[in-house]
Amino acid sequence: FSKAYSVYDTEVGYCQGLSFLTAVLLLHMPEEQAFAVLVKVMFDYGLRDLLKNNFEILHLYFYQLKRLVEAEMLDLHGHFTELNVEPHMFASQWFLTLFTAKFPLSLVYRIVDIILCDGISVVFKIALALLKGDRKS
Repeated sequence: FSKAYSVYDTEVGYCQGLSFLTAVLLLHMPEEQAFAVLVKVMFDYGLRDLLKNNFEILHLYFYQLKRLVEAEMLDLHGHFTELNVEPHMFASQWFLTLFTAKFPLSLVYRIVDIILCDGISVVFKIALALLKGDRKS
């Protein structure tokens, strides 16, 4: 499936993180439909933009997340700064897989539904919610 997408979209090519999203789609629909939804998410929702041009947009997302944490969770921002923790250290997998890796399937299904309904920009709300929920850790 990932190989088929890499042939379909040579500008992006193969991306290991897509296999998590692909698996979620395949659990809910036939292969052809899952491929069509993947193409739609990549092109119309902007996921492929994260993977192009040496990940420029992905780095922009990291910067934006850092500023959002600073604005909304100053204590956590201070803690991250003290420990030299940067968003790319924890958010790369979140953004590249649209949160489909490392979380229970029930949560993953809800996140994918929200992204399909509201667009990819909700990744920031989801990331902030995860950070807020995990602050004590």
